[in-house]
Amino acid sequence: MRIGFDASKIMPPRDGIGTYVASLIRALVAPSAADGHELHLFATLHNVALQVLEELLDGRPDHVLLADTPVPRPGAVDLFHATTWMRPPTFDGPLLMTCYDLTVLSHPHTHQLANRAHCLDGLLDALLAGDHFLTLSAHTTRELRKYLEVPAAHIHTVPAAVDARFRPMAPAAADTALARLGIAPPYVLAVGTRQPRKNLGRLFEAWCRLPTPMREATPLVVVGAKGWCGAWDGEAERARLETTAGVRVLGYVADELLPALYSQASVFVYPSLAEGFGFPVLEAMACGAPVITSALSSLPEVAGDAARLVDPQSIDALSQALAEVLGDDDETERLRQASRARAQRFSWQRTAREMLTLYTSLVASDRPRACAEERQ
Repeated sequence: MRIGFDASKIMPPRDGIGTYVASLIRALVAPSAADGHELHLFATLHNVALQVLEELLDGRPDHVLLADTPVPRPGAVDLFHATTWMRPPTFDGPLLMTCYDLTVLSHPHTHQLANRAHCLDGLLDALLAGDHFLTLSAHTTRELRKYLEVPAAHIHTVPAAVDARFRPMAPAAADTALARLGIAPPYVLAVGTRQPRKNLGRLFEAWCRLPTPMREATPLVVVGAKGWCGAWDGEAERARLETTAGVRVLGYVADELLPALYSQASVFVYPSLAEGFGFPVLEAMACGAPVITSALSSLPEVAGDAARLVDPQSIDALSQALAEVLGDDDETERLRQASRARAQRFSWQRTAREMLTLYTSLVASDRPRACAEERQ
């Protein structure tokens, strides 16, 4: 089977989608998954540097081909997997479009207009063409049915996973890594691009409401690149965050330092208002961090009963959960153990197997149509 795959997002710096796309490519080309398939990589948005691809795959396996056109020529591949919300207009074979989330419809105020238009254009193109959709959670599947009335038979849910580097680090090694950032435990950790949907404002207010001794003993460490300014994260609010005693805003942090940050966190808090999966939650769990996260959208699917689930719109609920976890060593240890056990349920090997099964079924279901067209 010749699998066409949009690899545009593997170019650094990678956001959450880029990390997902890179990890999925790596899983699909692993010897345990390849099984005679060819992966044809396309770049619909911009060129993909050969060096970046070879670094990602530790070389370039024979069954991985970097296409010399941005979209497939007729007959070049048996299936195309669109990963950037863009549908190649001339492709007439089976097409699978990843729908990471539908927050452009459920939470439109948390997106810039240009991004909403880009995502919706791609979704509508795929819907009108009768394409299939990939989701990473049952929550996004329900939203596709609700907002776009996509037929259930055209939606396929395959959960993702996180990279193997996310695992508990020995305290001495983690502390050495954290020293590069000028921080040391204990601390409350928040990770994610600073944009309205991530709900950093309410987390900040919740941390500020902690008892003074607890707040002074446990700084708030914020990791993540600046997103666009929304209703909370404007200039005045940003200045308050960055100048409040006990708050460390680290900005973008190199990927290799994230496992140390998660491993040594007293608690990891991810109060997002809406997610299609929730990679930071799974990363933190894989490193054994106690987790507090949102009871909304897809996050309960990822966290299960291994995290404290709270109403992310309630500052009081967030503050109470923080105080209870930080003030109870037994609860902290219970959550650490639950996190590690939960994370083991997700693996890229499983994801790759399910994706290849899905690709095969889509190609097989398209053959009767193709044969009928040939007879005409």
